Amino acid sequence: MSAVGDKQAVEHLRQRIDQEIAQLRHTMRTLITHRNVLAPCLRLPVELLSEIFILNATTLHPDDLSWLHVASVCQYWRSVAINTPRLWTRISFKAEPWVTLLLERSKTMPLTVQLDLCARQFDYRCSGFGLVGKSMHRVRRLTIDSGEMRGTVHMLWRLMTYPAPLLESFVFYNPPPTRSAAISHVPSLFGNECPSLKRVELHRCTWCWATSLFTHTVTHLTLNGQDVHMRTTVDDILGALDRMPNLESLNLIQITPDIPWFFVPASAQGHLVRLPRLKSLTIDALALSCAILLYHICFPSDTRLILRCNAFRRLDEFLAIGHAIALKYRKEESSLAETHSLKSLTFVPCWDNEHAIEVIAWHQAFTSHELHEAAHTRRDEAQLRLHLRWYGSSPDYSVASLLYACRALPLDSVRTFYVPKYVSLTDQAWLEVFGGLKSVTAVWVHGVAATHLPDALRRESCGQCHVDITGEFAVGDLLRRHTRVPSLFPLLHTLTLEEVDFTGDTCPDTAFFWQLQDAVLERGRQAQRLQLNIYRCRNFIIEQLQDLRMVGADVTWNGEEILDFDLHDIDSDDSAEDYEDYYDYDETPEDSEAGDDELEELEV
Repeated sequence: MSAVGDKQAVEHLRQRIDQEIAQLRHTMRTLITHRNVLAPCLRLPVELLSEIFILNATTLHPDDLSWLHVASVCQYWRSVAINTPRLWTRISFKAEPWVTLLLERSKTMPLTVQLDLCARQFDYRCSGFGLVGKSMHRVRRLTIDSGEMRGTVHMLWRLMTYPAPLLESFVFYNPPPTRSAAISHVPSLFGNECPSLKRVELHRCTWCWATSLFTHTVTHLTLNGQDVHMRTTVDDILGALDRMPNLESLNLIQITPDIPWFFVPASAQGHLVRLPRLKSLTIDALALSCAILLYHICFPSDTRLILRCNAFRRLDEFLAIGHAIALKYRKEESSLAETHSLKSLTFVPCWDNEHAIEVIAWHQAFTSHELHEAAHTRRDEAQLRLHLRWYGSSPDYSVASLLYACRALPLDSVRTFYVPKYVSLTDQAWLEVFGGLKSVTAVWVHGVAATHLPDALRRESCGQCHVDITGEFAVGDLLRRHTRVPSLFPLLHTLTLEEVDFTGDTCPDTAFFWQLQDAVLERGRQAQRLQLNIYRCRNFIIEQLQDLRMVGADVTWNGEEILDFDLHDIDSDDSAEDYEDYYDYDETPEDSEAGDDELEELEV
C-alpha cells in the first residue's frame, strides 16, 4: 500500500493494530498477574499477612500514616488490609471524613485514640473527636495532649460524658503553664462509668481527688503536678489512694503537700493506706514530704522504691527519708527479712547535676564484678534508688548528704559495696559515712576516693563500748581490756582497687602503697587474710605485688603498668646504695646476739 493510498484503508489498519496492541497489553497484564501470584509475599495466608500489617502499623507514630501504603501494592494486599478491622483501630485525628472511615473499617473492634492539640488544626480535630465521643463505648485507650488552647480542652470534656465500659487507659498531658494560658482541670468524665479502667496518668493539670477516675480497678497511677502548685493535704492524697487498693505502680511527682521545714516525722500517725499489691513507688518532692507519705503508705518490702528528694533548707532532712525507708524493712516478718533486705550498695554522683547524688541498692547479693556491672547497666532493676538533691556547690554538701542518708538507711545487711569515681574521702569521712556497713565482705573502690581508705581500714574500736582504740598501748594499760574490732568493714574479705594512684604527693612514708601494706598487716593480726584485686592502677609495679603477698595478702593484678616514672631511674633491690648501712657497719657476735634477743621480744 502506498503512503498516499485510501484513507479509509489506513484508518481500518490503524484500528486493527490498536486492537492487537490492547490485546497484547491485556495478555501482558494477565501474565504478570499469574507471575506475581508465584511471589512468596502473595502466597502468605490471610491471617499471617494481616498480623504483619498490624505489626507494621503499631510500630509507627499515630500521626505517621505510611502504613496505608500496604493497601496500594496490589489487589490482594488491598483486600486483606480493608478486611482487617484491627488495622484501622488506631485513631489519630486528621479530618472528620478520615475519622469516619476509620470507625467504619474498624467495625466493632476496641479503639486506641490519640488526640494531639499541639498543632493548630483545632476545628476539624474536635469535630472528629465528636464522632469518637459517641463511640466511647468502643474506646480502650485514650491519650490527649491538650496544647495551649484551653478552650478547646473544655470543649473536649463536654464530649466525654458517654460511658466507657471498655476504657483501660486514660492519659492527659498539659504543656507547661504560661501567663497567657491557664491550667487545665480534669473533671469527672465518662458519666462516672469506666469499670475497666486500669491506667490513669494526669500531667501538669489539676483534678478533683474525689473523681471517678480513682477507682478500685486502677493498677497504674501517675500524678504529675509539676509547675501546677496544687494545694492539697495529706488526707486528700491518702483518701484517694484508699479507693485504689489494687495499685501496682504509683508515681507521685510534685503533688505532695507542703510541710514546714522544721517538721521531722518520727512515725506513722493517723490515717494509714495499705497497698498490698504495690510493686513500684516513685515520689518526687521535698525530703520531708517524701518521708511523711512513706510513713502513711503500707506496702510490701519487695516494692521497688524510686525517691527523688530535695532538701528545703537543711541537709539533715535526709535523715527523715532514711528513717522512713528503714521502718518499712523493719516491719517485715522475720522469715522474709533476709530475702528482702538490701545486700548490694553503691552511689552515683550525678555529673549532669553537681547538686545531686543517687544511692542505689539491690536485694541480690552480687559479687564485686557483678555489682560493678550492675552499677552501670542495671540501675533500673535496683530495689532502692534514692536521689538526693540540694542547693549549694560545695563538695562537702555531697558528702554530708551521703552521710545523713547512709546513717538512717537499713544498710546493716549489705554484703557488697561499690564506690565509683568520687571526691577524695578522708579516713574520718569513711568511718562516719560508711561505718554502719558492718556486714560488708567485698568492696570495690574507683579512683581518688580510695586515697585514705587504708588509713580508715587500720582504725580499730572496742566491740563492746565502741571506743576508738587505734594504736599501740603499753603493758598494763587499761585499754588492753577492750575487744579490738576494725572500725570500718570488720568482715572485709575482698578489696578491689581501680585506677588508684599508689604514690604519695608529699613524702614516701605517706604513699598509698605503704598505708595499704600496713592495713594488710593489721587485718592479718586479726586472722583476716585480704584478697586484693588491682586493676589499671597508677605507679604499681611487680615488686609491690610481691611485697603485699609477703605480708599475707592474696593479690590479683591485671599486669598493666601505668607509671609516672622510669624504672631505670630507681635503684634496684640489689644495689650497694640500698644496703650501704649494712656494708658500713661491722657486726660483732655480741651485736648479733643482741639482735636475736630483740627479735624474740618482738615475737613475744
